[in-house]
Amino acid sequence: MTAQPAGLDRIRRGPLGGRWLLAALCIAAPIVEALILQSLSYVSALPLAPQVSAPAPFGVFHDLRWVFTYAAFWPSALWELVALWLFRSVFDALIVGAAWPEEAGRPSFGTMWGRSVVYTALAIVVMSPWAAFSFAASVVSFGWFLLGAIVAALLTALVMPPALISGAWRRLASWRAMALLAATWLALMIAALAITFSPPWITVIVAAAAGGINALLWRRLVRSALAIDAPRGAVPTAPIALGAVVVIFVAGGGYVYGWLRTNRTVASPSSAQSSAAENAALQAGEQPVVFVNGFGSRYDGQPHQLLGPGLVTWTFSYAGLDAQGRPRPYAPEETYQSLARSAHLLSIEVDHLHELTGKAVVVIAESEGTMVTATYFATDAHPPVSIYIQSSPLMRPVMTAYPPAGQAGFGWTAGWEVRELMQLARMETPAFKANPDIPFVRSLLTHAPRYRDQALCPAPGVRSYMFVPVEEAVMVGPGPLARIPWVALPGWHATLLRRGAVQQDVRRLLKTGDLPNRPAWRFLFQILRGGASAWHAPALPLSLQPAWHAAAAEDPAFGGSTCPTPQYSSNMR
Repeated sequence: MTAQPAGLDRIRRGPLGGRWLLAALCIAAPIVEALILQSLSYVSALPLAPQVSAPAPFGVFHDLRWVFTYAAFWPSALWELVALWLFRSVFDALIVGAAWPEEAGRPSFGTMWGRSVVYTALAIVVMSPWAAFSFAASVVSFGWFLLGAIVAALLTALVMPPALISGAWRRLASWRAMALLAATWLALMIAALAITFSPPWITVIVAAAAGGINALLWRRLVRSALAIDAPRGAVPTAPIALGAVVVIFVAGGGYVYGWLRTNRTVASPSSAQSSAAENAALQAGEQPVVFVNGFGSRYDGQPHQLLGPGLVTWTFSYAGLDAQGRPRPYAPEETYQSLARSAHLLSIEVDHLHELTGKAVVVIAESEGTMVTATYFATDAHPPVSIYIQSSPLMRPVMTAYPPAGQAGFGWTAGWEVRELMQLARMETPAFKANPDIPFVRSLLTHAPRYRDQALCPAPGVRSYMFVPVEEAVMVGPGPLARIPWVALPGWHATLLRRGAVQQDVRRLLKTGDLPNRPAWRFLFQILRGGASAWHAPALPLSLQPAWHAAAAEDPAFGGSTCPTPQYSSNMR
């Protein structure tokens, strides 16, 4: 067998063999990253620090998200990916060598590095779609994207061949190794949860402890990979399983997302209320309520009872009002327009209802509708709105960014891959016509300082409340939560208002001002919020984009001031 490097061999002959080197590598790396992030006040990225030394392929997933956020064009993307590949292949080879059992014959470092080079290249390829999902989730604050990335990253790790350690490319890892990889996935989320809710001086200690757990998991993972008694047959089970995971999540996920986006209705329609009767009720003094629906919704032009019988709700139309002052029917494609255009139409509709009834209007917004309403409040100094209720808000959008197609800018690599994945979704669901450069998304990206934390802020002079499905917790991350009254409820994005119990809660709120209290769901929300922060893409600092004209002190991703005094503007581009 090839001789070992002298330095590494001397370490192995020490009292604890390679354990000292293993501990040093696994603990020092998270400490260094946590210290750097802490010195920059990069609070939103701190939960990622424990992953830098996590067992493969989670370390690659960690690295890819940094590349996706900061690569600005194909030359920088190329050298950053090459740097990732070289660093990760050397780092993991050193760790595997340090974790090798003393009683087993360890291959030469050259052999282990050769395995690591090929394994890392494969991990970059198969993990990149999940990193792109994580990145896209951080742009539009859509929890399903991140949940898909979290589950897909775990399943990919489970079915990766154990070639990094044993050189076996055809067979799956042992069940014990899979259990250790699942434990790694869980441990990273627990570490992120601890970092999210720890004071600054504790976070480095948590990162160091997580590094120690990584060392223990690496050591047991290496032993497990070497303990397989017999091969599992000639069938290449690992490549087949890996291909299946990629196909299911990329192709199947695209179909499901396209189907969901093209099959949303505005609300449960009322049985028989004419436009004339609805106008009569409003003129008689009934409380005017406007519902602003979200992305991909459609409206048939008929009156709706969003909050149950007896309270007619006007629907905000992304197509505007007709000649009689009624909301026009609209198709899903009309929700793709810019936020400024939608906010302008909302302003017209709210003013019309205010004039019709003589009362301040209640606005209930969902999903994209919360961004439309935030734009409306930011461009109207004195809106005739008394109460604003958000359901399934986009909690923290535009934490990352990408340039328009064909242009350079931070997030170029991720933008390219997201476009390819979205093209696949359109191929599988032809009725779904969205792409990553529609005016809605580009208006979010153009005005990131306005939207990055806006859903969590009170609207000036308006009583504001939030109804948040527990699933949305995955998008919040570290930092202050809502500065308005909020309640967490079981459910998924854009589904709460379809449930009778939630409709009753909203009606009670409008009547008494009492928000329901759900402490158990609120606690679960906080747990999910902290654990999921391990899988976010690193936020792009607002100050790095000159067009955003934002100072570092204003950036929520860096612990900056949130909910600034709004600067009203009549510019409705």
